[in-house]
Amino acid sequence: RTFYHMKQSKQRSILSTLFIPYTLLFIFAFVIIITYYVYNESRKLRESSFESIENNLINITKSIDSMVDSLDTVSQNVIYSNLVKEHFASYVNYADPASAYDSANAYNHTRNNKVLYDLLIAMIGPNTPIDQLYLYGLEHSTFGVGLDNSTSPYSVTFKDWYKPTLSAHGGKYLFQENDPRLERYFSYEDGHHFLSLCRVYYNSFNIPQGIIEVKKSMSSFTRTLHSYHASYGETFYIFDSDGNLIYPFMASDTTENYFRFITSDQIQPELRTNCRMKTVNDTI
Repeated sequence: RTFYHMKQSKQRSILSTLFIPYTLLFIFAFVIIITYYVYNESRKLRESSFESIENNLINITKSIDSMVDSLDTVSQNVIYSNLVKEHFASYVNYADPASAYDSANAYNHTRNNKVLYDLLIAMIGPNTPIDQLYLYGLEHSTFGVGLDNSTSPYSVTFKDWYKPTLSAHGGKYLFQENDPRLERYFSYEDGHHFLSLCRVYYNSFNIPQGIIEVKKSMSSFTRTLHSYHASYGETFYIFDSDGNLIYPFMASDTTENYFRFITSDQIQPELRTNCRMKTVNDTI
């Protein structure tokens, strides 16, 4: 019996001795498995989050691409029309303050304006891919078709976009602005903001003849943006190549240095891939 008790005591001692390391080993293995599981699931969730954001960015990019393409197509159609350029040149010549008034010329001027208006309306088309088209003389005169069907003798040389448009040498210059001439046609705030495309057009001798500006309200684009739900608290920003904010319309302390940050070397490469850099005539 004594031997039996000694044997049992020795077995308990061995079990007690083995229990602690095996327990620690089990806990260690369990921690490793849980850590791997959490890390793996977090990685999958992060990849899924970035993929969802990337898909939204792609759709938003397609939307603004389509908007810019519509503006560009109309502007190209106009500047390659010799009829439009001839009739607008006649309009500018008549509007020249140095030109003398003549009743016959006044009749021809009215007739010329009607033909020019009809030509531009036909080029805009029935689907109205743009809201407004303006033709500008390089020194004076404006001819508007769309929401604002007006003519004006005033110069546009004071406009902020005038010099950059001339510097583009026929290339398109894009910007977003609040246009007081057109905002009265929209009762909601988003309708007051327009994406504008300007470019210089030339005569047959490759001499600058005037500037065309085509405009589209940002309201349809903002509706597209608002349709995306920020599942992860993300915010969408659209800048031009100079860092000017196109969307949202009002800059804040958060957006002030954001463009400089995402275009610098400070941003991590893996994050840079998720800041979609999309150039649309230098628009990001």
